[in-house]
Parts: sequence; C-alpha cells; structure tokens
Amino acid sequence: MSGYYFKLESLASSSDTSVRNYYLLRLYTPNEQPYSVYGDNGYLNSQPASQSCCFILGLQNRNGQDMKNGAVWDVQYVDGKGFTLKNIATGKYLQDNKPAKYDTPAYFTFATVGLTNTTGIQTLPTQSPTLNTGDVYSLQGVKVGNRSQWNSLPAGLYIVGGKKIYKK
Repeated sequence: MSGYYFKLESLASSSDTSVRNYYLLRLYTPNEQPYSVYGDNGYLNSQPASQSCCFILGLQNRNGQDMKNGAVWDVQYVDGKGFTLKNIATGKYLQDNKPAKYDTPAYFTFATVGLTNTTGIQTLPTQSPTLNTGDVYSLQGVKVGNRSQWNSLPAGLYIVGGKKIYKK
C-alpha cells in the first residue's frame, strides 16, 4: 500500500446519545476499499499504549485502544483554514502522529482525489538535469519516492517541489 486516507463515519445512529454528533475516522486504501484485518474495520485511534498514533481494529478495546471511545472524534471545519480533529475521550486535539494531546487545534486540509479541474500541471521530462533531487509525493501527500526513482513510478499525477507534475 503506497498510501491511505480516511472517511468520516458518522455516529448519528449510535445508541449512545453522547456521541451522536461525532465521527470515527475509518481507514480506506487508495483504491477506495475499506481497510480491514480479520474482518474488523480499521479506525484512527489517538491513545495507543505505544504513545504514537495507531490504527485500531473495531471498537472492542483491543489492538492499541487503551481508553473508552479513544477513536471518536469531534470534527470541526473552519472556512479558509481546514478542519480540526478533537478526541472525545481526552478533549485534546490531534496535531501530528502522536496522541491527541494538544490544547490548541491544528488545521488539516482535504486530499483531492479524481481531479476534474486541474491547473498548473506540468509534464516532467525524463532526462531533466535536476531529475535526481527532491522527493515525489502522491496527490494525497504520501511520499512515493524521490526524483531519482521517477522512471520506476507509474503514470499519473504527482507533487514534486510543490508543483503538480504529470508523468506519462
């Protein structure tokens, strides 16, 4: 798997009325299939025993989840800034790949999948003299290699040096 993304899974129909306005962040693969192991759904959890962000399988207090509702999130969108992720169990914000432990929010933006109105896309020549420097990222922001590996990457859109590049 060269990347992943999350989809909001609403808890609006939950029997627990205290979480009905909140969400789970369910893990999906790049081909839009739900990520699961042994039939359990994968969710983002901010309070694993290892003290770094991890995924949990299901919500049965196993595989890294060390507190009730550790995978339940209050997601707030702020126009012009992005969205925040506040963990309901801790009341703290997620800012990085560590547990949600911050008092102030960080703002995240949305990944763009299946671009229809693209601008500023350039084709990178395969014999560029600067081809061997810089990192190459997918449109989801996942590092897929560096410029020296450009010829081995499949055709598609990439981010190189902050610019959208189309590889034929």
